[in-house]
Amino acid sequence: MVTAGLLRGEHVELIRGELVAMSPIGSAHSALRSLTLAELLRDA
Repeated sequence: MVTAGLLRGEHVELIRGELVAMSPIGSAHSALRSLTLAELLRDA
C-alpha cells in the first residue's frame, strides 16, 4: 500500500493487523522521547 502511494501523507500505524489513524508526532513528544531515551542509556 505504501509503495502504491495509497498512504501518502497519512499518519497510520499497523496495530494487530489493522491500520489505525494516528496524529503526527509533535515537537513536545519528540523532546520527551529523546530525554527518556537519554536517561535509559545513561542508567544502562
